[in-house]
Amino acid sequence: MGTQVDFLVERCKAFAVILFGSAVKGQLRVDSDVDIAFLAHGQMSAYDRFMEAQRLSDLLKRDADLIDFSETSTVMQAQIVTTGKLLYDSEPSNRQKAFMVALKSYALLNEERAEIVKAFEKGPGG
Repeated sequence: MGTQVDFLVERCKAFAVILFGSAVKGQLRVDSDVDIAFLAHGQMSAYDRFMEAQRLSDLLKRDADLIDFSETSTVMQAQIVTTGKLLYDSEPSNRQKAFMVALKSYALLNEERAEIVKAFEKGPGG
């Protein structure tokens, strides 16, 4: 996956590239896409990210989901941090900071929704 990582570093200005999803779990099927997240200093428009994902798909010879870590949901960030495989990391301290912020946000989210989850688990009238 070296060529693909080089592609992301160059085209997306990525300083970290993370593989996650079924490819990391060893559950990649013929029809599975490849899930890749990246961290970069600049932001890429949704259109540009879509176009780069199409180019990446051509390189991989399969569909690819290209996720900008800073723009995805807190829950998705936590999934990427906890289950992903780091493929490239030119700025470990910046990557670690982004990961810590994501996990802290996820912990706060879980605290905030704890009462809602309890009420849901009890069911109606409980």
